[in-house]
Amino acid sequence: MVFSVRDLPFLRFLCFLEAMNAAESSPEEVVVPGFYSSDPPMLLLTSLTNFLLSVVVILVSLRLDRKDLCRVYTLWLFSAYAPQSLLQVVISYLQLKDVVDSSGNFYYSRPNVLLIVGKVFDGISSQIYRILAFLMVLLTFMSYRHPLIYQKYFGPERRFLLFFVGFLFVVAVGVVGNVFSFYDIEEGTLVHILSAVCFYTVQLCILLPSTLMILFYFLAIYTIRSYSRQKRKKGHSGAIQRRQMVSVLAYCTLPNIVSLPVIFNNVCFIYVSTYGDIPPTHKIFRVISFVNSIVYFCNIVRLPLIVLSTFVAFTPYRRIVYSTEQKGAQQVVSVAGSRASVVSNVPMPKIS
Repeated sequence: MVFSVRDLPFLRFLCFLEAMNAAESSPEEVVVPGFYSSDPPMLLLTSLTNFLLSVVVILVSLRLDRKDLCRVYTLWLFSAYAPQSLLQVVISYLQLKDVVDSSGNFYYSRPNVLLIVGKVFDGISSQIYRILAFLMVLLTFMSYRHPLIYQKYFGPERRFLLFFVGFLFVVAVGVVGNVFSFYDIEEGTLVHILSAVCFYTVQLCILLPSTLMILFYFLAIYTIRSYSRQKRKKGHSGAIQRRQMVSVLAYCTLPNIVSLPVIFNNVCFIYVSTYGDIPPTHKIFRVISFVNSIVYFCNIVRLPLIVLSTFVAFTPYRRIVYSTEQKGAQQVVSVAGSRASVVSNVPMPKIS
């Protein structure tokens, strides 16, 4: 039994695309290989690390001023990563104990609810950074390019609401982007047409924010530099603007680089679905398979890089780290009978 690309429910493209020749182990059962992750030891280690990092960042964020923009950003961001990582720890542990299937295959006749829920959570966590980072660079750009509009329409409460809406948007995309993947849809039916519409809608919701984030990333840097030059011409210091630009570079650059292979694959999926029946030997599948191997390693380092970028980019987080180190140094020095030195920090301006 062979499916064309158009017959596949749309997020079945997340498999290695050789799975388009969906194999059947029996006349009644259709198997899609590679639908789930199939490396429990690595996933257990990675997910446990990600969960601990997420908890640390959330605890640090709760100590910051409620009006701080970076606090709102990181709380919503890691509120998506923490449950996904914890759920993946549970799934990986059960796979190692052979309680849950670890083959990575999706069986239509006997779907595993836990793996399906894990797939949905994974879809949410893979998109959350792009949406929230886009909102961050958008607000940064607005604060420099249109400061009066920013002050009028983007107060602390509205910023919180904006990120909340962004979070709900990602959840909706993650759920809708997976729901049709778990059903065998007959071609030519209304549901089949709806699944095709949903596929392109979801891909648009993934690619458009990513494109806008990259656009406003450069616009924010350009606007900050222009504002800094104007300040220097008037004899004022541009140190605040330099720190703000470093902040944008820090929390956007490395995570965006890691996201590029995923974005490239999304474009390939749209190409494959648009051009219909493409033979499995087509070079596009070799390209996607190669990029998938890169995506695998990018997913491993993605969250640690985001955590590192958070502490590098935002002064309130660095201040807490420095204060913790200082307390430790004071305790050590007090045992030696001497006095610890004070670490000074120049705070990064808040966008308020």
